[in-house]
Formats: sequence, structure tokens, C-alpha cells
Amino acid sequence: MNPRDVQPPNDPRSEEAVIGALLIDPGKLAVVARTLRPGDFYTQSNGWVFEAILDAAERGAVDVVTVGDALRAAGRFDEIGGGARLAGLMQAAPSSVNVREYARTVEETARRRELLRAAGEVARSAHNQGEELGASLARAQLWVNQIQAPSTIQTFSAADVLAWPDAGKPDLIAGFLPAQSVVLFSGAGGDGKSYAMLDLAVNLARGAQWLGLATVRTPVVIVDLENGPTRFQERLRRTLYGHNLLDDPPPVSVRFGIGAALDSDQAVNELVSVMQDTGSGLLMLDSLVDFLGEVDENSNPEMGKVAERLRAIREKTGGSVLAIHHVPKSGNGPRGATALRNGVDVSCNATRDGATLRMAQDKNRSGPETTVTARMSWDNGMFALSALGMSTGRQKPPPDEDEAAIVGALEGGDWMASNDLVTAAMERTGHVRRGVQAKLKGLIDDAILEKGEAGPNRTYAVRLLRTQDGDSGV
Repeated sequence: MNPRDVQPPNDPRSEEAVIGALLIDPGKLAVVARTLRPGDFYTQSNGWVFEAILDAAERGAVDVVTVGDALRAAGRFDEIGGGARLAGLMQAAPSSVNVREYARTVEETARRRELLRAAGEVARSAHNQGEELGASLARAQLWVNQIQAPSTIQTFSAADVLAWPDAGKPDLIAGFLPAQSVVLFSGAGGDGKSYAMLDLAVNLARGAQWLGLATVRTPVVIVDLENGPTRFQERLRRTLYGHNLLDDPPPVSVRFGIGAALDSDQAVNELVSVMQDTGSGLLMLDSLVDFLGEVDENSNPEMGKVAERLRAIREKTGGSVLAIHHVPKSGNGPRGATALRNGVDVSCNATRDGATLRMAQDKNRSGPETTVTARMSWDNGMFALSALGMSTGRQKPPPDEDEAAIVGALEGGDWMASNDLVTAAMERTGHVRRGVQAKLKGLIDDAILEKGEAGPNRTYAVRLLRTQDGDSGV
């Protein structure tokens, strides 16, 4: 084995990205400089540029000009291609680059190179010790085996964690969509999930409030495998019209295909590239079942792996992923194995009653669960959501107009015929009988109202349920 024949594994794109990121954001230099030195880079020219960055930092400023001056002083500027090389490095660094991750990759490359060099030395000495050739080559193989599965587990102090540049990033949508999260948004077919999330995307991409919640302006990319170009175009047109944005659409991108499904790690790389190429901080998948490939959605191990891949996209981009999903026929929670819900950061269930859409989180790792109730409007060729109410935590959200009218009519505590109660609520809200009747049934099912015996004409009496201390249960 000739040491010259031993080529270390390397990732030039990682090296380029970390160099470019430091040129764009020198504030992250401390994260890298603690662990890397110019000689640790496999690509020699990247090591020279990193050395020039360190030199510029010592002089008090890091930018393209000061780094270029440092390279000139070292006689490297023309050798590496000068300004074109620096511009290319900056282009290789996506805006969402995680410098710490790339630094570990480059550091690991350097470590592997040293191990391989040591293995080569063992092999070379074996040629000088004929009788011990077998034993020496066996030792060389042990070295090679070690680098096949290097340890990537690190321990961080509390101070290190607090110093991470990404710590404390604000929610993309206050209380509803945390930064750097994987969100599962589930609901029955036809309940308006895609429309609602398109409305969310349009408002998030322009940094406008969404249903009264503050947003952080974030470009969005949607990978739509369910609706197709024609239907998506119509929905987008309606939604932009609903927000008076047809002539000035926000940064929302879409694609209608993907080369690999979530039964393969290749899907992670492709979807990461989609986010980076579009500069998006939020990736929407519509709908998740169309991305599963050969995955059995009722298998916990397989769906656990899907959740792991979604988290990998989050980690590699520093952005968020929102997967639109379906519910089972029972309508309780997301469809399929529980490992999916367990593996995401936020789980939100959407239910629709007429034009009222309730989006209730039953899991949020970043804080209390948020429930948002909205009205869906499709008037005059447009679509828009408008807020009806919001609650935090797992308490029941505030009643909508029909529920408030029903409860208000029963505040006296007396029994009231159900038909008369529905009629009174309809007069107050102007809503149709069928919708009010559905709300009445829901209040009875939730033990807010007490139902009496049905009479001969099938009507029944209703009154407000009272607790032992005399207060109502609402």
C-alpha cells in the first residue's frame, strides 16, 4: 500500500459553503476558528482563503476587500483566481447555511485524512519488515475500519449552547409555526387544508399578519404532488386576489414533482436543494402520503424514519417543514402510525364546519398549543381566511358566533325547546339551520348543554349544564 494512493474522503462543497458563510457573516467565525486551522481543509485553496480570513480578523475586519488584501500579501490572490474565486465561494454559501454543521464536516475530513495517513505509514513500514507484513497490514486495516464509522457525538456546555447563533430565533408565525420546526397539519379530505396553508404561505412570504398573528417574512416553497398545476394555479390566483396581491405576488415558489420519495435518504438531499435554490425558509409538502413511496404508513419503524428525514431537512437548512396530511375515517389525529406524530415538533388538526375552520394544535414542543378559528371566504372568485378567535393551551377555544348565540339564549338556566333555541340563534347570527343544529349537537356532546327527553314531534328540551357550585360549565 503506497501512502500516495490513499485518498481521504472529502466534501469540497462543505468547505466552499463554510468559507462563503464566513465572508457573508464574519460573526460566525468564532464557531469555526475554535476547531479548524488552514491545514485542516482538504482543498488547499480553501485553506489559503481561511488563513486570509483569520488574518483579516486579527486586523479588525473581515470582508471581501480585506481578505483579498491578505491573499495578495501572501502571494495567493492570483494563484487562486482572485476576486472570481471569492465571489464563487460566497455564491456556494446559501443564506441558511449552518456553519457549525459544515465546520464539523470539514473537521471530520481532516481527522479522516490523518487516520488514513497513519494507515499508510503502517503499510509502508510493513514493506520494510517482511516477516511482519501480515500483522502490519492487519493494523492498517484496523485504522481504515475506524474511519468508516467515525464518532460524531459531541458534548456541549450550557455556555456553548447559549452562544449558538441560531438560539432564540423568533417563531415564523407567533405561537403557531415555530422556527426550525417540523409541522404536521392534518385534516379530512375537502376540509380546505391546502387552501388554508396557501393562505398561510402568502401572508408569511410577505411578512403580513396571519389571522391576527405576527409573522417573520419568510420565502416559501411548496412541493405539490396532490393537486397538479391547473388546480394549484386556480387556488393561487384566488388567494392572491383575496389579499389584493395579483399584481405583486410575494416570494412563494412551487414545483410539482420530486425525484426521490421519503423512503430514501436521497429525498432529503433533493428537498434541501429545493429550499436552498429558492432561498426558502419554509418547505410545504402537499400531501405527505404522496411523498411516502414504498413506506407503509401503518408501520411505526417506517414512519419513524420518515419523521427522521423531515427533521434532517430542518437541520440541514435551518428552516421549517410543514407536511399536509390526512386523518383516518374516525377523524382523530393524523392518519397512520403514531411514530409520525411523535417525531414531529408540532401537530395541528384542522376541522371544518361550513365556512368555519378550526386549526387546533395538540402538540407544540416550543410552547403552549395554539388553536386558531377562522372563516373561509370564496366570494367573487377570491379566497381568504379571516380570524374568528384564538386560544392557547389545551383549553377549549372561545365559542364561535353560533355557539355564543346558543349559550346566550340559555343563560337564564331554564329549559328551552331545541327547535325554538335553533330559531333564536339563527335570528341572531343569520346562519342556516343545518349549521346551527350541528353546533347545538356539539355543545351537547361536549357536556356544555344538558339534553332532555324528546317529545312526540322529536324536539327535545335543552338547558345550560351547571356545575356543583352553581356556575355554568363553559
